[in-house]
Amino acid sequence: MKKILLIIFLFLHSFSHSQVETDSIVPSEILFKKDIYHTFSISPNGKLLACIQKNNTESDLLVIDIDEYNIKHKIPLKRNVVNDIYWLSDRRLLYQSLGNINAIDIDGTNSSTIVSRVNDQFKFTYKGFKNGLEINSIIDLLPDNKNEILIESIDYNGFSTLKRVNIFTGKKVEVISGKYHKINKWFVNSDSEAVIGMRFEDNGFSYLSLNEGSKKWEQLYLNIANQKIPLLVKANSFLDQN
Repeated sequence: MKKILLIIFLFLHSFSHSQVETDSIVPSEILFKKDIYHTFSISPNGKLLACIQKNNTESDLLVIDIDEYNIKHKIPLKRNVVNDIYWLSDRRLLYQSLGNINAIDIDGTNSSTIVSRVNDQFKFTYKGFKNGLEINSIIDLLPDNKNEILIESIDYNGFSTLKRVNIFTGKKVEVISGKYHKINKWFVNSDSEAVIGMRFEDNGFSYLSLNEGSKKWEQLYLNIANQKIPLLVKANSFLDQN
């Protein structure tokens, strides 16, 4: 753990060896120095650290050997904006980039887009454009399922749908539809099952849970001091605070 923390510290400070006394003024070149390393992720075996190095308008994916303190692989990602990094195995990575979910080996080979932000419904019409774009993000790697991951897809109207995706073929299986239930955000439990939904409204948002009898998502209540309190946020509740 000490090695990992040290490597992160070194990269955040761009390997700078300058020292500043605690009772002195921090030099402006240190105070306003731009961080060029971000999005750190450790391999399952704990031996490798992946991170993104920002280089002006382009980015590189770095794979660092924790024991040797050196860069094992440097993969140019060009102008791709990386939002998050996940390890599928000690040899293969997933990374999110502006709605796409991509896979790549740590040496830069076997690169592929598993989930695209442009889906099968995309057409060069107004309706086809709306239905064909979505923002995808990884919810769970499903460690007990070696072939699939769980993702969230947010459509043009802001509805969230959970899907299982085969990491080898890209085949998607819908788990629960936000468009059908009018849900904008799902929260899952330890078994990757949707247990709470968030619905955006004109004046705030509310949290919902599944009514097993009606099979509908209804207002979630908290039981506080024998009182049922609805779990919701209204915009005017902030304005009314003194």
